Amino acid sequence: MPSAALPSLTGPTSVLESVLHAARDQGRTALIGYLPSGFPHRTDSLSLLEAMAEGGVDVIELGWPAQNPALDGPVIRMAQETALRGGWRPDDLLRTTAALAERGVPVLCMTYWRELRRYGTERFCARFSAAGGCGLVTPDAPPEDVPGWAGALRAHGLDRVLLAPHGTGTERLALLRSHGSGFAYVTASAGRTGDPRVVHDRVEQLTHRVRAALDLPVCVGVGLSTGPQVARAARYADGVVVGTAFVRRVAEADDTLSAARALRAFARELSEAVRPPRTG
Repeated sequence: MPSAALPSLTGPTSVLESVLHAARDQGRTALIGYLPSGFPHRTDSLSLLEAMAEGGVDVIELGWPAQNPALDGPVIRMAQETALRGGWRPDDLLRTTAALAERGVPVLCMTYWRELRRYGTERFCARFSAAGGCGLVTPDAPPEDVPGWAGALRAHGLDRVLLAPHGTGTERLALLRSHGSGFAYVTASAGRTGDPRVVHDRVEQLTHRVRAALDLPVCVGVGLSTGPQVARAARYADGVVVGTAFVRRVAEADDTLSAARALRAFARELSEAVRPPRTG
């Protein structure tokens, strides 16, 4: 697990960009792994996230459990519902972020717009930044609200990760160019999280188009669940994001210890997949 302090946001690039550039300098693609905060239990969440980092995950995408996660498939929905039933609160996410940041693990928060607004965008950005968080991705933020959302994040030194879904056109690219930072998030599947229908040729074309239009790294996620899928995306993306497959391994484990072992092993498998094939 990383132990060095996170790079400062006052430099030429953000924490997320620094991580992605460092991976590129090492001749590989960065690996981003998702789990909802508080899953499967409030007391177990941190140890599982640490196991992912120990296995080779470069950035933790920490999910904010939502009442109606409209863009998520059944596996992640189940995990968020489990966390909420267990008494999860936003303060749990902040404490977990602080603990991971102390260990040198970058944390990107994935939250829905309704949850963020209910808590208070400015309030959360201030507290998340103070905890050592790196940025937010809020996939359902309406385009007309993105400037205000981005302004609150920018004021607290947080990256604004915006999605580039299938069908991204000039207006969406202009929005990303004006308000995005850290990286652009290309969705590999047109469906919800966990949807395996990924057409790599189309995703690769979109990735190249987004990269050409923006001065940002491009990561690909949604629909990537296996080592071969990740290896294919790693050929053209600066980073890959895997969520449902990590969540499923926790859900299928008998206890916390076996879940941590499964996450660590899967992260190691994926961390090999994001490296170019060895020759000789």
